[in-house]
Amino acid sequence: MELCECTLRHLITAKDQLFKRENTTEPGHLEFFISITWLNEIAQGLKYLHTHKPPIMHRDLKPENIFMATVKPNTALLKLGDFGLAKIQAVASQTNTRKVGTPIYMAPEVTEEQQSTRMENVQELANGSQFNNFWTKYLKLKAKTIKSDP
Repeated sequence: MELCECTLRHLITAKDQLFKRENTTEPGHLEFFISITWLNEIAQGLKYLHTHKPPIMHRDLKPENIFMATVKPNTALLKLGDFGLAKIQAVASQTNTRKVGTPIYMAPEVTEEQQSTRMENVQELANGSQFNNFWTKYLKLKAKTIKSDP
């Protein structure tokens, strides 16, 4: 077992305090880069789980279950944790969730009890997450700055 310094929730709070950016202003290049790096590391973790033989479904992906671990001096990585609700997908058509996880982060098909697939973990990454809030605000700000040529 590996000691992790903090959760993604703590990192997001620290980033917000460091950049002192209002939620209504566009993030700068460095803040954008940091967020993309985090998102990439989380996606790599999900890809690893989903391509494992047999695939593993996390089922409770949220900032509090993503941890920062120092792997070398001055090198930190995000790692997925808290596999208490995880499930091994033995059959491709197997239903992976039935209202399992933290409601605000659940994919729509989970809360509506529809047949779901591996995409639900990816949906959890986007739904209700800080990344969703960040990207929604960022894209709205970008849309306002786009001007059409006459």
